[in-house]
Amino acid sequence: MNRWPQVCLCVCLCVCLCVCLVWAAPGCDSEPVAGTDPGDQLPLAQGGNEVDAADLVVGDSEKAGDPGFSRESALTAADDSMRAGQTQRAISELQRVLLADPNDAEVLFRLANVQASLGEVAIAVELLGAIPEDHPQAGLAALGQAADWSMQLERFEEAERLYRKVLARAPEAAVVHRQLAFLYNRQGRRHEAAVHLQELCRLGNVQQDELHAMMVLGHAIFDDPNSATPRKKAYFPIGPAAEARMLYTASRYQEALAVLDPAVRAGEVPPSILAFYGLLSVESQDEQRFQWWLARADASVQEYAEYWAAVGTHLLSQRRFSEAIRAFAESLNRDSTDIASMRRINQSLTALGQQEAADKWIDRYVVQRDVTLASNAIGESGPPSVDSYRTVAEGLDKLNRPLEAMTWRLFEAFQRKASREEVEALNQQRMKLAASEQAFPGEAERMCGISREQYPLPKMEIPELSSVTLPAAGEIPTESFVAPVFKNVATEVGLDHNYQIASEAQLYRFALYQSLGGGAAALDYDLDGSIDLYLAQGSGDPPNLVGALSNLLYRNVAGQFEETTTVSGTVDKRYSIGVTAGDWNQDGFDDIVVANIGNKVLLLNNGDGTFRRHEFDSDPAMDVLTSSVALGDVTGDALPDIVSLHYVEDNTMLKRPELSEDGNVLTVSPASFVPGVDRIAVNDGRGGFQSEKVSDSAKAPSTGLGVVIADWDGQPGNEMFVGNDVRPNHLWSRVSSASEDPRESSSAVSGPGRTWQDVAALTGCAHGSGGVSTASMGIAVADFDGNGKRDIHITNFYQEPVSLFMNRGGSFEDRCVQYRLHRDSSSVLGFGCQAMDYNNDGRPDVAVTNGNIEKAPGEPLQQSPQLFVNLGSKFELTKVQDASGYWQGAYLGRGMTRLDFNHDGRQDFLITHLDSPSALMMNQTETPNHWLAVQLVGTTSERNAIGAQVDVHLADRVLSNWIVGGDGYLSRNQPTINFGLGEADKVTKLVVTWPSGEQQTYSSPVVDQYLLLVESEPRAYVQSSVDLNEFSQ
Repeated sequence: MNRWPQVCLCVCLCVCLCVCLVWAAPGCDSEPVAGTDPGDQLPLAQGGNEVDAADLVVGDSEKAGDPGFSRESALTAADDSMRAGQTQRAISELQRVLLADPNDAEVLFRLANVQASLGEVAIAVELLGAIPEDHPQAGLAALGQAADWSMQLERFEEAERLYRKVLARAPEAAVVHRQLAFLYNRQGRRHEAAVHLQELCRLGNVQQDELHAMMVLGHAIFDDPNSATPRKKAYFPIGPAAEARMLYTASRYQEALAVLDPAVRAGEVPPSILAFYGLLSVESQDEQRFQWWLARADASVQEYAEYWAAVGTHLLSQRRFSEAIRAFAESLNRDSTDIASMRRINQSLTALGQQEAADKWIDRYVVQRDVTLASNAIGESGPPSVDSYRTVAEGLDKLNRPLEAMTWRLFEAFQRKASREEVEALNQQRMKLAASEQAFPGEAERMCGISREQYPLPKMEIPELSSVTLPAAGEIPTESFVAPVFKNVATEVGLDHNYQIASEAQLYRFALYQSLGGGAAALDYDLDGSIDLYLAQGSGDPPNLVGALSNLLYRNVAGQFEETTTVSGTVDKRYSIGVTAGDWNQDGFDDIVVANIGNKVLLLNNGDGTFRRHEFDSDPAMDVLTSSVALGDVTGDALPDIVSLHYVEDNTMLKRPELSEDGNVLTVSPASFVPGVDRIAVNDGRGGFQSEKVSDSAKAPSTGLGVVIADWDGQPGNEMFVGNDVRPNHLWSRVSSASEDPRESSSAVSGPGRTWQDVAALTGCAHGSGGVSTASMGIAVADFDGNGKRDIHITNFYQEPVSLFMNRGGSFEDRCVQYRLHRDSSSVLGFGCQAMDYNNDGRPDVAVTNGNIEKAPGEPLQQSPQLFVNLGSKFELTKVQDASGYWQGAYLGRGMTRLDFNHDGRQDFLITHLDSPSALMMNQTETPNHWLAVQLVGTTSERNAIGAQVDVHLADRVLSNWIVGGDGYLSRNQPTINFGLGEADKVTKLVVTWPSGEQQTYSSPVVDQYLLLVESEPRAYVQSSVDLNEFSQ
């Protein structure tokens, strides 16, 4: 590796609390060759030869038999020779003594030191091996010194064996605990190292780097071997397990698995690392490797926390929540620093409705995170802050780790040069703790108040060893694909839109409402067959948030956009964010819904190119920040309703953040604002509606950004998936109103006898793969894996991966790692995204627009868009050929709308930004693949047929797609269903499942055209192409 991951557990200052033991043989006058610090050891032997110790006892036999020979005289001569620099003469004198007595332990020790001084460390180790281990004076010292020299020779297994022998005879030898912990940490055997680190804490002989190493045991502690100025005690990694541990710490799970794979196959890893391999398998979402590992994880492997963490994560993905809780509890009982298991046990408890217990674990996770961050801050370059020491100590107290906390207080006292009396008082407290049973957390503290026995031990189906084969590790082979070609044609076609967040240009210090951006809706408002656009505008300032600029309505006339805002009566100068469209009053013409700060607006299409305005949900105090809005029938009465996401209900969202003393923006988390409760305006069928909260449940308030209305459960009626920022996502499903929660009762928004219930946690789409809530902005829905079910791609924050919730039929699994999305998606902050088959090969790809929410040190503010190509078994980030240069630029991207602007069967998209022109990306990718597009008109169902499914049957496969409402983040797509058919030039049949439950089949439709399908009508109408060929190339 050319570039090593950043050190997770930083090491800076090493202050030892007592004098360390050194190896020395009794009777030896010379200085010890090695001390407690590996940096003090001798240089590595240069080309030393391995020989038997007996071969070293050679010399002049005549002198050995000399009746005047004296041991003392020979030793004195050897000492004199060493002082004179006559090393070989000294060796000869010592060999004479050994010739007389080959078992002379002191001489063997002296000769070993002399050989080591010559760089012959291997010979020195052999000499020490001749000293009996039970020798009363020299045995222990010889074992320890031989272990140190074995470390120098990189004979790590031998060093470990020798250190363990020393501990068997001297269990409180701090130097040995230190050396073993140092070795294990460098080998990635973190949980084995922890045993010795805890003992050092008890002994009061612990260094600050060792305290750092106890923070999160699953994470690597290492130094960059390529550093120009390595520290004296450098944690240079040893072996594949260490490299895998570093990659794991950087969330590079598949790379870690590939690095560790050969050693595991060869059976060259200890049980702790085999447990780690299982965790890597499940984090990599590699089911085949997990099963192979499970068949080999014997009782010795099950002793380690990472075995249980792996099993728990597997069970969680299978929605076996009770067993998953037990597995995570077993892991946390063995390793109370297991932050991933803290998040996932919270996720499992939440799914079972045990929210009080779940909250305790997420609280613990937050404390553990903050303590680790403070510990890392101490280890960074520059003088550490005393406040950081206090934060660490106070946090460790909250985590029931009192001995570590007290030790950190001692380091803090040293740092601020406290009085001798204060240090002594702290040390007395430390000694008292060390001698008690409360030094480290007991099981009750480790379990955060739950009982392991309350939950069943997992009943794992262990495969036979011979039944599971292990595939070759490494990257999935990349298949070839046609390069995507797009061009920004906004200026060419007359689209002039720039979403402005204030009356004047503002480069940073965004208030919360300014950071969201504005959306766009694609619709054919005049029914001429061409796609028109309605685009939101901000531009206003507090207190009234009414600007000089209006939202814009563009009519598509033969491939050119004409701005018709004023003549159509759609002017709106309030601060608008989310927009959508749909046929509210079922008259055949699309209407428009706008989410403003201060109110919402329904623009009813008069059918003559004009609209009439209806305001609702008035908010004169401007407390509500509405993000996305969506139209679709969610009450089951075949009439569209309006779903509005209330991001926050907090007037402080209008305030811009302050600057720190160094000029950086003091960003405020969305979690600091009062979350909103989403609302549904229920259509009464007479032009009016009743607007109510979606639920009075305690789980209802949240920070929703993206929404998709669809038939998520395959049962009659639609559900609502809501992506929430920093809080669990919602999946609102209508259930019987006989609820355990009295606050969840029947209302107009859910229909008679029904109530909305959040089932996201139960179905697996509330949290990301790490068990934590995500930022959750843009949402793209498609059948990404070809199993005929709706999957969800949802964007995330900077340095956090997207979620790819794959639908398993009633439940979801976040498989972003398996499909290789986690690395490239973590380098950006994603907002709007869309599923679109850019090359019509039948596999939906994903386009994402990116941009940060604020200027922050070390983070890019403007960011480039991305296109991920679906290769079946993985997604691959690819370059886009763009003659306009847009794709190579960086922006504050926000909304994304999918459409086929020029009606050529190739999907285009519109992107909005903060304070820069919107882009219309025309798909110009040349491909021989065929396509088919379908527009649905409901009669028994609502006219837009939200929730309908269309299946296209080809000779060798079936393609599925859906009409959904909301389309993710702030925007609305062209309301058609597009299919890429690949090389197939014939469709066997097309099957529509309408929201009403009716199913219609159309035989052998012709490909490469648009079809209009009307519910209950057997005929498929061909929609003629609009002549827009000028912009097709």
